[in-house]
Amino acid sequence: HKSRTDKAWSRLYNRLDRQGLLDTAQPEATGIFSGNIYLRWAASLLIVASVTFALYKGLQRDPAQMITLDNTETGSTLVKTLSDGSTVYLSSNSRLVYPHRFAKGSREVHLDGDAYFEVTTIKNTSFSVNTDIVSIKVLGTSFSVNTIEKPMPSLSVNTGLVEVTHNKTS
Repeated sequence: HKSRTDKAWSRLYNRLDRQGLLDTAQPEATGIFSGNIYLRWAASLLIVASVTFALYKGLQRDPAQMITLDNTETGSTLVKTLSDGSTVYLSSNSRLVYPHRFAKGSREVHLDGDAYFEVTTIKNTSFSVNTDIVSIKVLGTSFSVNTIEKPMPSLSVNTGLVEVTHNKTS
């Protein structure tokens, strides 16, 4: 069937050509970039530069911007959900320092005061709470840390396991 169709189109084309009904002139290019080769090159370079810049900015690592959360209201609790989904309940007269966005493979915060943590489990990524006296490392749990009563902080684990390391002081 294909050869019959091709033959029919060929006969039609030849007949239209003999009768002068086919336009054989090449269409002229129109538009802003039609005549000027320099404009075409400039537009191409602009597109390449824009795409390169966008890819560079997208792949560039954002430095960990640290955020300080202070609860100075007596008798109040601040609730903060961190970028990994973990929730922190920060008691009054307490301070939490944490990155705007956690680096891959590491989630570390610094606590001065009293806080309750509900840590989101992320496979192969621990969560660490550092204080002046101890460091607490967890893999998904809920616990409370109180560093107000120095020299020894208190730790209360509701679920899961934690590893506590005494920070050496000079």
